Amino acid sequence: MKKKPYTVLPIMILYLCLIMLLNQGCYGTIAESHECQKQATFVQKLERGEKVRLGALGTSLTGGDTPWFDVMKEWFNKDYPAQLEYLNLGISASASSYPPGESGLAMVNEMIKFNPDVVFIEFAVNDAYEPYQISMEESRHNLEAMINSLKSSNPEVEIIVQTMNVVIDMPELDMSESTKRSALADYYGVYRQVAADMGLLLIDHYPNWQNLLRSKGRELFIQYVPDGIHPNYEGYRKIVIPELQKYFKS
Repeated sequence: MKKKPYTVLPIMILYLCLIMLLNQGCYGTIAESHECQKQATFVQKLERGEKVRLGALGTSLTGGDTPWFDVMKEWFNKDYPAQLEYLNLGISASASSYPPGESGLAMVNEMIKFNPDVVFIEFAVNDAYEPYQISMEESRHNLEAMINSLKSSNPEVEIIVQTMNVVIDMPELDMSESTKRSALADYYGVYRQVAADMGLLLIDHYPNWQNLLRSKGRELFIQYVPDGIHPNYEGYRKIVIPELQKYFKS
């Protein structure tokens, strides 16, 4: 009796299915990709007693009157006193390519001079601001350009990409013009995709702010985000710091 010829097709199909399942686990839904992110590596240096230079590029959420960055500094300076040097280059009303001289693309050159160990980047919330007319394709290109500039200067720099909060209209404060970000969720999606494609740590705050608004209602959301755009320190301590601690605690 002749033996049946051996075929690798079924094995190949099983192998491809396995790869698809594994990829789905990290890049499927927002929640799934959220769970697949790696831990930040700079904390290991801090735990060894080493010093770390930590920088941030972003909008008024990073460098405005109530920046999330200051709340993170409170926590780090308590846990790792005298080990961190900070440079916050967040600028109010800035976006990745606006305004000239103060955009993310411009400020990344100043960040490189600082020779950071870690850089946080968030511009999606203002790239989505409709009067700026920054397309999602341009937003992605600008983010990738900032990352590549930092990596070209120092291949070991750790880059952390962030999505930020929900923005709601505040007609009672005459804030309708300032809150025109109808495609904000899609711009945050661009940041998620770039982080996944480039193998970077993503801190995805947006789902937590969404959940707050949907489950607790507008009243509590406004308590934390009084003008509909900028969280206050209480909001950052309640919503943002717990999320950061998931990735910055061993």
